[in-house]
Amino acid sequence: MAERPSLTVRTIEATPPPASGFLDLPDGDPPGLRLRIYASGRRTWYLRCRVRGGPPAAHRIGSYVARSTGRAGDYSLAEAREQARSMLARARAGLPPREVQSPSAGASLTLRDLLHTYLERRGLHLRRAGERRRAIETGLKAFLNRPAAEIGRRELRARLESIAYGKGGRRPAPIAANRLLAYVRALYSWAVKSDLLDASPAAGIGPIAPERPKTRVLAPAEIRRLWMHLESTDNPVSRALRLILLTAQRPGEVCGMKWAELDLEARSWTIPAGRSKTHQEHRVPLSPAAVAVINACPRDGEYLHPGRWGRTPCLAPGALSHALARWRKPRLVKTRIEGEWREVGIVPPLGRAVHPDLRRTAATIMAEAGNPPRCRPAHPQPCGSGSYGCL
Repeated sequence: MAERPSLTVRTIEATPPPASGFLDLPDGDPPGLRLRIYASGRRTWYLRCRVRGGPPAAHRIGSYVARSTGRAGDYSLAEAREQARSMLARARAGLPPREVQSPSAGASLTLRDLLHTYLERRGLHLRRAGERRRAIETGLKAFLNRPAAEIGRRELRARLESIAYGKGGRRPAPIAANRLLAYVRALYSWAVKSDLLDASPAAGIGPIAPERPKTRVLAPAEIRRLWMHLESTDNPVSRALRLILLTAQRPGEVCGMKWAELDLEARSWTIPAGRSKTHQEHRVPLSPAAVAVINACPRDGEYLHPGRWGRTPCLAPGALSHALARWRKPRLVKTRIEGEWREVGIVPPLGRAVHPDLRRTAATIMAEAGNPPRCRPAHPQPCGSGSYGCL
């Protein structure tokens, strides 16, 4: 049997994500190592091996990076091979591929080890697993090397409050503190259910900071001003923002639009279950204005809105937020007339709008016109003025 060729960084970088599901790129050195590329563009290392004569199983190693970053959980090709060889040696000795602490060793199980074990076992079933890892490693950096069982409720609350209210010269981040609490609560709840720990320090801690439901809806004058600006700056960001206004779909779904999902003759867009928040296939009718925006997109790749600088296969929703943030201030417009730059006017600010506000605005206008979007089970309440509970 011919040996399987080894992967190279060039091969990995040149392989596009599949249209749906995932694609495995096997590596011949060592056997069983493979890189899994998901339709979303996420790339994760896995090792497929047997333990104690059992059936083959895939064991997660970590996320792929082109070059070594030194960050926990990220592996370059060389680092993934080294980690896979270590895991194979443990598996051949009849041990678990990863060194997982036993319940009796809970006192020595650090928060970093607990987090890695949690993501290894639950990572494929978690939404935003990478975001959870980054939030905990960043927000609880001082706790990572401490035994997870010794972290107390009082010090955890103090750390969360320092994030929420900006203590120590930091900028207040109340929403980030609440999200971090939710991630820590889920982590410790899983550890308690798995008999790795006896108690959770997050138990009994309520929301650190109050969260007000967002009701921002753009006024007609704001929509007109925003639309004129988007038409004058034709690029992937402006086209994505226009499609959010025209389809009332989620920013992440719009940014990841693929040509294969569109049927322009039938004027429809089918969002596959793998890209939908509700994990259900969703068919979106397209208006003539939406089709016109889509036809203006260059057909030079798989995605309608390719990522900038080649860092990501498609546009990230964060790029929309950055663009809207830049437009919150008045801007002086200049043009070149007879070889000289002359001031022709001032563009007024667009107000404090974020990309979810555009979707809420579109849904509200549809509801007021008597055409509410299709209600989804996750949001049963009907649309109303200033809300979009049915998308």
